[in-house]
Amino acid sequence: MKKSPIYGNLPGLLTKIVHSESEARKLYEELLAQHPRNTMVIRNLAKLMVDIYRQEDDAEILFQRADTLEQEQSVIQQQQKGFDQSQLSSQLGTVHQDQENQSHMSHHSHNSHHHAHHHKKKHNNLEHIMAEITKGSQESGSSDDIKFLNRLLLSLILFAHFVAIVTIVVNCIIYNMLASNYITQVQNMEKICETAGIIARSPSYVLSVLHHEFRYNFKFVPQTNGTADTLLPMPELLDWLFKVGVSVNNICAQIYELQKNVDTWEESSIHNYLFRMGEGPTPTQSLKMYIENMEVREVNLLRSLTQVAQKATQISETKDTGDGKQLKAFTQYHNDAMYIIFNSLLPILNGVKKAMVLCWKETTKVTSTMIIVVVLVIL
Repeated sequence: MKKSPIYGNLPGLLTKIVHSESEARKLYEELLAQHPRNTMVIRNLAKLMVDIYRQEDDAEILFQRADTLEQEQSVIQQQQKGFDQSQLSSQLGTVHQDQENQSHMSHHSHNSHHHAHHHKKKHNNLEHIMAEITKGSQESGSSDDIKFLNRLLLSLILFAHFVAIVTIVVNCIIYNMLASNYITQVQNMEKICETAGIIARSPSYVLSVLHHEFRYNFKFVPQTNGTADTLLPMPELLDWLFKVGVSVNNICAQIYELQKNVDTWEESSIHNYLFRMGEGPTPTQSLKMYIENMEVREVNLLRSLTQVAQKATQISETKDTGDGKQLKAFTQYHNDAMYIIFNSLLPILNGVKKAMVLCWKETTKVTSTMIIVVVLVIL
């Protein structure tokens, strides 16, 4: 049975054949450079060029060079043989023989000189062709290496630039996100600090309302002689309390957007004091208002702020004009006033301060990350 060829081995075998042919040509070229007058080397190189590379013109020149070298060697051998024979002849026939030899040598020398000149020209052409062949093979290999090296360097440069551009774009995107986050954090910090200021001012407004009641019995009359008043009119105080309620409610409604970590706002660690106030003089003291009961509860900061906002809004919604009738009609007026006075300055304000510190830490963390990204972009 005829064996089927193994096509998988063909690429490797063809590669070996091409490599062997290339190596053979290089070896013959090296031998020719070392032994330029060796006809065997010249003829074998010519056969290789005809059989493998199909370079018949260059091979013909090599064959002619080999023929020329063989003819020159034959002439030299004949001249050497004739010279030896003339030495053995007698001295008597030397003159005649020398004349004939000189005549023959003169004619042959003329022909040999012409023939040698013609072959020298061919020899120079052959050496030029061989030099071009060797140079072409060397330049072909070196040019391929240079092209490969140039492509490799260009690829590395393009890859480095691509990585640098991608890195800069990614860092710019991250920086943009961090910058937006930083702006949000600063705005949140501002709102939390604003909350602290509102809570700190709310007790003074309520105390001023109580001052209207207990000091002036809701009969406060503003100065008309040009001097400054130390007490705001009742409508202005109620307007400020309304603003306190609205501002605190707005901030509490956005608290989950202001901070990612809301543990400080939801932790039940604030003691709220709830009062139930009594009116009228006591048996031992002539006080118009006294504490009947006080209760302490643990609540979170968000609940405390909501309570302050609610109670401040309820007091302001009485719309009292200064005579106290609308305030007295609101039965929870004194209880709510005492809640705002005793809880705003100590427990609630401390809770807001903790939230401020937490927000500041988050803002500092974002700032540090932004600095790192900027340094990476610069480097």
